[in-house]
Amino acid sequence: MKFKEFTQEIQQSYNKYFPHSRCFIELSKGFHYNIYLRCFLANNVEELASGYWNNDMFDIRFFITPPKGQFEKDFTVNSDLPEDLIIEFHSNSYVIKPPTNYLVYGRHKVFFRKTKGDSKKIIKTLEKFFLNLSNSLKDDLEKNNIHKNFINLVEEKIKSKT
Repeated sequence: MKFKEFTQEIQQSYNKYFPHSRCFIELSKGFHYNIYLRCFLANNVEELASGYWNNDMFDIRFFITPPKGQFEKDFTVNSDLPEDLIIEFHSNSYVIKPPTNYLVYGRHKVFFRKTKGDSKKIIKTLEKFFLNLSNSLKDDLEKNNIHKNFINLVEEKIKSKT
């Protein structure tokens, strides 16, 4: 599978559960060459406090690499993905109400396990995660556990899905 096709399938999977939200997938060529995936509840920065992506309630980030730890330096967006890939989360939580009065925010972690496999297995794994994330967010909304700073955004995104 080509990198472009892989990213499109992940994007479609994410948009199945969060049709009015943003998911960035890029080939990171920093210290390590990997595929970096970051999910947001917002669709654009205007929906966020002060117009910063980092003010989104989602802190959902993944790294996808081959087993040797990074892609070759000549790997590009037009390259074929290797048969074996590994996906690991860097962060897998979102903001909720704080557990005590001394904190501003609380965090709800969504379960994710490091997975090895081909590109199709990685996509299926992400699809399951996106479903769990969506269900978890709906459950927290129903239980009135969403922080007041994000309640309008969550309600808008949940209602706009249906």
